[in-house]
Amino acid sequence: MSHPVFAGDTLYSESIVLEKRESASRPHAGIVTIRTRTLNQDGEEVCTFRRTFLVYKRGAEQLENQFPEPKRPLTLDTADERA
Repeated sequence: MSHPVFAGDTLYSESIVLEKRESASRPHAGIVTIRTRTLNQDGEEVCTFRRTFLVYKRGAEQLENQFPEPKRPLTLDTADERA
């Protein structure tokens, strides 16, 4: 049973991969199914869902030039910085 969410709650989400498979019609992509749940600060489940989506495979041509060149690289040190 899901609990309500209130203004000021802190929410945490986690996902687990349930299934992954090759796409029959798109050899450059795969199909992934995941289950996600969201907890509030007290560990109560406030949202849960399952979804299936298409993702490009690593190195797929379709990914070239799709992501802007960053002005600075992402590292473990910069990942925790607040904007």
